Amino acid sequence: MHDVCTYLFVPLPADLAVLHKKVNAVAAAARLPVPEFYQRFGHLILLVSLIHDANNDDTLLHIIHDGANLPDHVKLASVPQEMLRGNITEAVVYLISQLWAENKQRVMAALEHVMGWSSYRFDTLASYIVNFLAVVISSVNTVIFDTLAIDYTLKRRRALASLTAVLDLIGHRAADFMTQLLSVGQAMDEYTNDDGNEGYAFWQRLLTLSSAKECRHVCAVARGVLQYFPFVPDSLKSAVVADLTVCIKNAVMAFPATLHQLPALPPYDEMSDLAAWIADEKSLYNDSIPLDQLMSHVAANGSFEALTALYNYLCRNDTLSDKVWPHLATLYDLLLHVIKTNAHRHGIKDLAASCLGKLGAIDPNHLQSPSPSSTAAATKQYTRLHRLILLNHLNDDVQEARNFALDLIERHLYPTYHATSFRSASLSLAPDNSTAHHCTQYSIQQVLRAIDLRSPTNPLWSSIHPDMQDFLSPFLVSNFSVGDIDVPALQFPLYATTRHAFREWLVNFYYYLCNCLQDLLPHAAFNLFEACRPSVATGNVALTQHLIPYMITPILVYGDTNRCKRLTDEVVGVVKGEGFDHEMTEGSLTMVVAIIEYCRSWIRQRQKKGVAKVAQQNEIRSIRQFLDTIPHDLMAKAAFRTKNYPLALMHLELGIKATLERAGAVTSDDLDNLCQIYIHMENTDAVTAVLAMYVKYWKTEHQILHFETLGHWKQAQLFYEHVLDGAEHSKYDNDRVKRQRSVTSTIHIPRNMPDDKTTHTLMPRYIHCLRQLGDYDRMMSYTSRAIDLMPHLRKQLNGYRLEVAWKTGNWNQLHKFAREPMDESSFDALIARALSHLQTRSWAAAYGDLKSAKALEVERLTQAGPQSYHQALESVLRLQRVHDLESSVLLHDQPDDARDAYQKAWIRQFAFTSPLYRDQRALLDFQIASQYTLWKPDASAAIHAASNAMAPLFNNNEHGQPAMPSSPPLPSIQQAPGERDLWLLLAKTARKANDTDVALMATLHALTGKEKEDPRALIEHAKWYNAIGQTRPAIKVLEDPALRGNVNATLLRAKYTDNIGALPKDTQQIYLEARKEGATFEKPHFMQGSFYDRLADNKKHQKQIHRILTSVGELYVEALNRGSKYFYHTMPRLLSIWMQFAEEMRTISRVEDRKLVEAIKKGYSDMNNLMRRFAETAQPYQFGLILPRLVSRLTIGDDEVADILAIIITKVLLSYPKTTAWALQASYNSTDRLVRDRLSQIICNIDAMAYPHVLTAFEQARELTRQLSAVAKEDFGADTTNATLHKFPALLQMKHLEICVPLESALLPTLPEHEAMPYKKHDPYPADLPTIQGILPDVIVMKSLQAPKRFTFVASNGKQYHFLCKRNDDLRKDARTMEFSTMINTFLKKNVSSRQHQLYIRTYAVIPLGDRWGLIEWINNLNALKSIVTSEWQSQGIEHRTLMSQIRHLLDGKKPDEKTRVFSDVVLPRCPAVFYKWFLEHFPEPSHWFASRSRYVRSLAVMSIVGYVLGLGDRHAENLLFDATNGDTVHVDVNMIFDRGLNLTVPEIVPFRLTKNLLDAMGVTHHQGEFQKACQVTLEVLRKNRVQLLSVFETLAHDPIIDWRKKTTIPQEAALAQISKMANKIDSGRTIEQEVSQLISDASADKNLCQMFLGWAPYV
Repeated sequence: MHDVCTYLFVPLPADLAVLHKKVNAVAAAARLPVPEFYQRFGHLILLVSLIHDANNDDTLLHIIHDGANLPDHVKLASVPQEMLRGNITEAVVYLISQLWAENKQRVMAALEHVMGWSSYRFDTLASYIVNFLAVVISSVNTVIFDTLAIDYTLKRRRALASLTAVLDLIGHRAADFMTQLLSVGQAMDEYTNDDGNEGYAFWQRLLTLSSAKECRHVCAVARGVLQYFPFVPDSLKSAVVADLTVCIKNAVMAFPATLHQLPALPPYDEMSDLAAWIADEKSLYNDSIPLDQLMSHVAANGSFEALTALYNYLCRNDTLSDKVWPHLATLYDLLLHVIKTNAHRHGIKDLAASCLGKLGAIDPNHLQSPSPSSTAAATKQYTRLHRLILLNHLNDDVQEARNFALDLIERHLYPTYHATSFRSASLSLAPDNSTAHHCTQYSIQQVLRAIDLRSPTNPLWSSIHPDMQDFLSPFLVSNFSVGDIDVPALQFPLYATTRHAFREWLVNFYYYLCNCLQDLLPHAAFNLFEACRPSVATGNVALTQHLIPYMITPILVYGDTNRCKRLTDEVVGVVKGEGFDHEMTEGSLTMVVAIIEYCRSWIRQRQKKGVAKVAQQNEIRSIRQFLDTIPHDLMAKAAFRTKNYPLALMHLELGIKATLERAGAVTSDDLDNLCQIYIHMENTDAVTAVLAMYVKYWKTEHQILHFETLGHWKQAQLFYEHVLDGAEHSKYDNDRVKRQRSVTSTIHIPRNMPDDKTTHTLMPRYIHCLRQLGDYDRMMSYTSRAIDLMPHLRKQLNGYRLEVAWKTGNWNQLHKFAREPMDESSFDALIARALSHLQTRSWAAAYGDLKSAKALEVERLTQAGPQSYHQALESVLRLQRVHDLESSVLLHDQPDDARDAYQKAWIRQFAFTSPLYRDQRALLDFQIASQYTLWKPDASAAIHAASNAMAPLFNNNEHGQPAMPSSPPLPSIQQAPGERDLWLLLAKTARKANDTDVALMATLHALTGKEKEDPRALIEHAKWYNAIGQTRPAIKVLEDPALRGNVNATLLRAKYTDNIGALPKDTQQIYLEARKEGATFEKPHFMQGSFYDRLADNKKHQKQIHRILTSVGELYVEALNRGSKYFYHTMPRLLSIWMQFAEEMRTISRVEDRKLVEAIKKGYSDMNNLMRRFAETAQPYQFGLILPRLVSRLTIGDDEVADILAIIITKVLLSYPKTTAWALQASYNSTDRLVRDRLSQIICNIDAMAYPHVLTAFEQARELTRQLSAVAKEDFGADTTNATLHKFPALLQMKHLEICVPLESALLPTLPEHEAMPYKKHDPYPADLPTIQGILPDVIVMKSLQAPKRFTFVASNGKQYHFLCKRNDDLRKDARTMEFSTMINTFLKKNVSSRQHQLYIRTYAVIPLGDRWGLIEWINNLNALKSIVTSEWQSQGIEHRTLMSQIRHLLDGKKPDEKTRVFSDVVLPRCPAVFYKWFLEHFPEPSHWFASRSRYVRSLAVMSIVGYVLGLGDRHAENLLFDATNGDTVHVDVNMIFDRGLNLTVPEIVPFRLTKNLLDAMGVTHHQGEFQKACQVTLEVLRKNRVQLLSVFETLAHDPIIDWRKKTTIPQEAALAQISKMANKIDSGRTIEQEVSQLISDASADKNLCQMFLGWAPYV
């Protein structure tokens, strides 16, 4: 229209009739009345006249005035204001777009006129134009986007010239618009074109502007310049490099950290000097931005520069380094979040994926929880990684509205802004990106206005990250506008008219919700959704899906019945999905699942904040009613289709539960769906349980599934071939590689292979089965045969052949298959083809395949929805493989030492990868192939050419990796040390997984390629022989001369020699040899000591037992002086031997044998001398770990032993006074005078001048204990709940103490990691252990018999810690149980299987402060089983007291059989299982529900087995508590150990508590799923650590706090009997499966439960 106006009015014709005739014709063509034409375009007429007509007079104003039919009172001078009203922005943008022209001065004058006519008042034109610059930039982008325009190049150059001119006019203030200006640069790079001098001038201005704002934008501008550089005319390239050099040097000089954010320079000759300067600067500058600060930058806006800096940081610091490791869990979550929220910013998400690949796939169970102190700077940003929950629905909550607005901008509008800035964004928005880009900017502007954020002086502005401030600044003054949006007439239900148009349904749904909210929300809150309407209208699906859940809850809470019903009907109708096409089905179900997820999350967050008000309870009730209207079966199917497996499981289980309660039958479809859900959630134990419990008649598919879940792949293979070949007999042996049995194996290929659904479904699973077996021959033959019979499946199946080829090192086959069609959406196929290209040195093709493989995995992560790192582990494993292959390319021509150093780091990190053999095997296979086998081709396959132009491909400018050589020499076939290390690691890994075939293959590889055999390979070979039961051949291998002097080989030979029953003296001689070879190692001394210890148990050596035990003590001391790996065996056993000699010395008067007396005396003397020496050489934390047991031994009547104990206790106290002071208080306040006197003497002997802080800490602890004792004894009144400590002013006045808060981490020191963190120096206590700063005056008195009081310590870290002060209870036994549980946790953590199943005991601190009182660490949010169940019963009208009375009446006086029948048939039906509802109510979010239930099951299982072994009783329904924040099972009152429950008036005959409610809450699999497996793994761990456990049991059994007098007058006999009983519990001779099944049966049997004390609540 500008051109039309110019044609009509420039110059103004003398004959006005001719003008009117032309105007009439144009208006008619535009279908506008003439007056409306003048009204709409009068401002343009004015503008073109101002620019082009030098002879302006009032004639034009008369024409416009009359043509537009303006009122008579409008004077000519006011015509411009009238025409510009509502068109100021368009006018200014148009004029600025003309600044390229020669008549630039007239354009500037026109701008001055417009500024004068507008309502804005500014001092200068530059200040005025700033308000329109954002719109100007957007208009330039529109020109660049419109590549089909006539004279595109000319228009583009003019637009850039005009933009450059306005930047010159505005000056330094343009720096506030850098983010928007860079979007122009992005568009220029994406839509490449010859921009000539105009393009150079634009980038030159950006380089100048980038020096502002602390050079924050230098790297982004530099990256843009580098991407644009190839399109710069040759004549300008030198100038561009010169400007870039000045810019970078100035930035680096001012801010050196910029070096680590710079993009890598491409290898252009013009940039060689700059690249050399940067390299020199980096070598001089070692400092870098701290990781937590880098993470904060990434979390704030996910900028490319922040990610580049992060990637470079990770390249400089190993994943296991102490700089990265503590932040690892947060790093994974952050990077996954960046990928998810930048779905359309390919450079960003690819770089985030590279960071994930560099980190590698660490086993999630190894990760440390992020430390608040270590991530303090980034904590605020991390809270935005998850969906924001609007608890108040934006209703009169200004802060919530502001948080929502900023979250909306940062997580959605900001990424969309960037996504619509270039062509490759696959947003499927408007027909052209410019419209979507404009609407996004309008939405940002309006959202800021909705929260009244119009100026940087607003306090809210300071809460925004500086990078985001830079982006938002232009929108504070921008003037974007959009036209009216046509809203169609909505017909309900909406889905009825849009069954085949998902996007239309989604937009209509949004419009309907907006209409509903208009009168429900405050105006400002409603405007947030209204602001996004243009973006929604352009088809921004992601934004619309994000907003709709927030719009649903206010309607459910505040809306009338009709609105709620219409909304519910719409959702239910969508879930049913009748007649929907595929896109509508998938899209609408995804939307509904998101709504359900948000509603459940809202309920969860609302409950966490508290629901004290009736209105809040009503809100929850309204949303629950909405959720309950959706049928479980439909919701389960919808969730499954959208891959929301926790939600699917929740609804499917509830549906099955309802069916079973109605005595109905579970359908086969439900069972199949249940199995599929569990498979996707990788819960194979549950799959096995479902098949066992609910499937009566197993089909072949069920049997296959059964064997697969058990990992019995050979049996699964047989069934696959039976199905695929119509029951043809399989002609192969049961284990194809057992060649030592001389059984010939022939490859069986199914003959018929019908091209039907069954074959297509089972074929990939069968091939996967062969992959798991490592049967690559059969895998290759089967896929080739299948391709011959079904050629249309060639693309699908060829990837498997590629995989087999590279895994078997058959490069000729790999090259052949790589040239055939394949599935381009297969990650494995792409990687295999990349290997083929690399092997032939086809760098460009290999780079393309690697890039595609990475993009494929990134897309999977993007599409998968919000995922935890644990859920995304498989994708991270694949990204690690990409990174490993990229590293291989960069390293393969480097010197051997460089490659081997890399390989050692890789192997070190491998110890922390997934514990699954499947994952470990895949990583090792690929690492061997990519790092070594790949680069050793045969002569015919070697292609030794590559061009220098291809080198930058692997340089990867985005990541800053070193360039790849152009023509590397082929390395020697000789096996490198790093390759041998990998083969040995594979051999060890396979052997431990019982894959002896692969183990042998890998061992043989490690034994070849060297003139002299590697000792490690020989040792591994010996272990392989032993693993297959061939111990004597193993010994023969270990006798190889190459192993002479090798301590590991000698120890292994001693062990195997002992195992075959050799004479003790022969084994002893070998152990002596090992100790000489490894004099500085812990293991030889431990193993020989264990050997002697076993000899002492042999009756044949009873005459020498005292000498043997003394030797055991000496060897264990030597082991402890050299390490702590075997601490839990050596230290407890050493203590037991010492105390055993002391006990024998005490009773020596009863011994008549003179020789025996002499042996006891000598042994006693030797052990005392040994312990005196050990007290000097041992590390203090070694004694600190058993300090409570050492202190309790001060009761001993032996003064010499007591003196040594005093030395040890003193050593620990002097080393760790802040923590040790607590451990001494119970004995210091003991009723045993001897103990008190000895402890007092220890304190008196401390040098006050040398250790004043020690005495201060002890005295403070003593005084605090005295004050707390008074609190414990205080009777606040029977009806008192809340009290104060004002009666104890001395206690309240205790401030700034030098003793730590007695947390669990402060009571027990940790041992050094012997296998994990090579960078971590050992500190037995956390560095940030808080000390006590004061005590709060408020106290809560508990409603129980002893009325314990809860008080609060104020700590030095600013936090508050609650403790329970309990009286009339011996907490020393509870403390011992917690110590024991902590030790069990260390065993569970080290065991691969228990780590995989995430098994642990929930422990807490117990601090005895006297014989009958002490402190217990308070855990918030614990609910007792009894209170949970009885509260739910109460809501159902079941009164517990009445019920209990009825049960007593029913069971009293009955014989066992009759009591069992009544309990089963009468009592239990009256006591419905309701505990499962607690999880649904406290964890309404499906992912949290499943996670919390799993934690409940696992923690219950572990403590059930441990409690059984320990003889833990008194497990009534109030001693089992559950954490309302995560579902953990927590046991309290754990002092009834060693089967004391059997001595109660009503014996506690069950091994552990497993009542109806506990079983029912485990889900439809009950105990047969996760619970049973967790029990089995726990018992397996206990058996593997049996010796260590019995050593600790022995010290517990001899502990003076354990009173054996009730059982026997000889405590020693009672203790030994108890140890024997425990040993039998750990290993009764039955298999683990049999033992666990029997225990579960005994614990849950009605015949046992009905005999329990009624107060134990067996019916709960």
